[in-house]
Amino acid sequence: MKMTCNNEEYIVIKFKNTNNYQVAVEWTDAIYYNGVWSTGSNTKKVYVPANSESTGSCSGEIKLKVNINSIVNLPSGSGHYSTMGLTVSQ
Repeated sequence: MKMTCNNEEYIVIKFKNTNNYQVAVEWTDAIYYNGVWSTGSNTKKVYVPANSESTGSCSGEIKLKVNINSIVNLPSGSGHYSTMGLTVSQ
């Protein structure tokens, strides 16, 4: 989901865990624009408790919030976000 935080455009991410145990979620941020995928430089990891969700927000977990221009300089409203190399483990 896109949102504006302090006049900057961000993508916020939500992971939902429907298991009865905690899971670790790892991924790399990626933006698709002009036929090319550009990825962030770091793999991110969050732990999602059993039967709950972790959701990004302007003031929440920094790993669940992506400043689009930190990956690639885009005109506002352009490009598509995805997680690359997404893995979920117990």
